[in-house]
Amino acid sequence: MILVPDFDAYELMIPTSLPGVEKDFVLPGWTLKESFFQYRLNDYNINFGIENYVGQENFPELYFTILIERDFLTIFITNMLTPAIIAILLFFIQSIVNRLSPLEAIEVTGAFLFIVILDQINLRQNILAAGLLYIDYFYFALYLLILLVAINSRLYSSRFNLPAFQYKDSLIPKLLYLPNLLGFLLIITLLVFL
Repeated sequence: MILVPDFDAYELMIPTSLPGVEKDFVLPGWTLKESFFQYRLNDYNINFGIENYVGQENFPELYFTILIERDFLTIFITNMLTPAIIAILLFFIQSIVNRLSPLEAIEVTGAFLFIVILDQINLRQNILAAGLLYIDYFYFALYLLILLVAINSRLYSSRFNLPAFQYKDSLIPKLLYLPNLLGFLLIITLLVFL
């Protein structure tokens, strides 16, 4: 037995008109692009309990396919806003490092680290993919920045004379913050996509 859809029951069979999909169908964060019926040839190593079963090799099976596309704005807001805000707040912490005690700087960077870890775990649970994703490297950049801000805070308040960290209230690390972040992301982007 081969299943065949009743194509005459559909107003339009153009895939972009989404035949077979309810008009009020909602899938938050996704855009429906096309829907269509298709046959795929499948092989089975079972006779389904029927003696002399004929459909074990190259048997056509009916599939209903829906093509969907993720909404960019939703992805950006849910996955990139938190890392961007953390990076900005880290720069503010870097800017006032002369007013913070080393313990306060460690507390703040530790809190940021906790937020970034939870956000990355949430991302990995929502996007079920094996291996590293491109967006994971943004989190790695944040981990590195958090570590560098904490180290800079400690070295700035150190009793040792460290001109690179103590010059004009830690001006050199402040000036290197954005180039380091953007340079790291540029290198990762080139390595991932080239």
